[in-house]
Amino acid sequence: MTREDQEPTKSRVHQEARAPGTDREQRPQIPRIDSATLFNGGQRVLIHHRGEDYQLRATRQGKLILTK
Repeated sequence: MTREDQEPTKSRVHQEARAPGTDREQRPQIPRIDSATLFNGGQRVLIHHRGEDYQLRATRQGKLILTK
């Protein structure tokens, strides 16, 4: 079985789904916040969203966990 016979990868599917002539510059910018700024020296922050509190936590391995 060749690579072309296999099911397309996720990135390939996304590439094919984009309309011709579109690129990143045409889409609105997504706000970007540095995690160090967000955590302000701590390891947890509370995010209030639609009447609910969520906790965003940084692990020792540098990963992020969001819990309700």
